[in-house]
Amino acid sequence: MKLSKKDQAFAQRVVDLAFEFNRYVIDHPEITKKIGVKARIFFEIERDEEFNAWSHRFAASQADGDQPVVWVRIKKLRPIQSRIEELELVKA
Repeated sequence: MKLSKKDQAFAQRVVDLAFEFNRYVIDHPEITKKIGVKARIFFEIERDEEFNAWSHRFAASQADGDQPVVWVRIKKLRPIQSRIEELELVKA
């Protein structure tokens, strides 16, 4: 099944949010106690109804009655920026 460009963009957003959430968990490990070890994690973004509707449809398609679901609602994101402080380009 081929994904539409919009589905591809939303799927990429999930990957980006998962990466950022992983960073958040590293800085705030206590949150893992609230999540549990077997939970399925899905994301919502505050004030992004189109993404949230897509995310809920995706979560429903992945439903497994044995696993709890945890929704992570992203309330605010900082702008994306590189952490590179210095680099050098080397010709190949």
